[in-house]
Amino acid sequence: MMNPLFQELKSLLDSFKQSRIVIATHEDPDLDAIGSSLAFHFQLQKHGFNSMVWSADISNKFFHFLPKYSCIKKYLPHDYDILITLDASSLERIKKYEELKTKDDLIALINIDHHQDNTQFGSLNIYQHISSVGELSFLIFDAFGWELDSDIATCLYAAISFDTGRFQHNTVTAQSLDIASKLVSIGANPCHIASHIYDTYTLDTLSVINSSLNHLVTDFQYRFAYTILEDPSSRCGPEVMDLIRKLAGIDIFLVIRQYDSHMVKISLRSKTDFNVAQFAAQFGGGGHNKAAGITMEGHVQDVESIIIKSLKDKIK
Repeated sequence: MMNPLFQELKSLLDSFKQSRIVIATHEDPDLDAIGSSLAFHFQLQKHGFNSMVWSADISNKFFHFLPKYSCIKKYLPHDYDILITLDASSLERIKKYEELKTKDDLIALINIDHHQDNTQFGSLNIYQHISSVGELSFLIFDAFGWELDSDIATCLYAAISFDTGRFQHNTVTAQSLDIASKLVSIGANPCHIASHIYDTYTLDTLSVINSSLNHLVTDFQYRFAYTILEDPSSRCGPEVMDLIRKLAGIDIFLVIRQYDSHMVKISLRSKTDFNVAQFAAQFGGGGHNKAAGITMEGHVQDVESIIIKSLKDKIK
């Protein structure tokens, strides 16, 4: 029997076959966001829908290996009827969300997500506590009886692999691995995808990583570690986090990154039961128990003192 929410989505789409659909995701999107968005776009087009993917701040360099990634638009059209958001826990997490139509101006606002702090902002909310929106998208397509091709399989495998940290996070289940296996049998190439995600360091990347290690702060009493990336042109936050979280004897990790001249992004990871999403929420951030993010106005040094003091208080 089909999941009732999946059935509601299928009925809605079938009822408005001629509708124009915009697919949107969170700001500073990652591979789960973009891979799932492209997969949805390809499926909708295959089944006769008029859809497009919109992201106001996509960095094409990181996603260039995904099939037809260049179809993603940075401009938002005004003539759409249905908005599908993927991997966004709230509308405010979408870059330039204020330009989006309101729920009252749409046939439907469909919110598909896996973050525990999702605000249920849609007219239809499909949420599952699951490894990734890539995995959730597979389940939706499978329930619909929509066959996958190699392009869709590649996008979904990349999404799942990235958001599970190469299948090593505790969100990975037997279902996650089974779906990954099916995607490979359809045409996803794990070696090709992993190479493009993880084996693309430049000398500049290594220089940033070296600097971040030189500035690494460790506190073995409170069992946290953090580093700062001051250069807004650097987009090496994930690479730095992947490296420092290998440190033994530390439970909580932070990368505090100057995103632009007046905005700072903080990535948080936890190896224990310390809930970084709950901690992030007090600063307007959110995410998962063990992986969360915060965006704050200011400069990294000012934000550093606020965040670290609050973190120590919370650990106490």
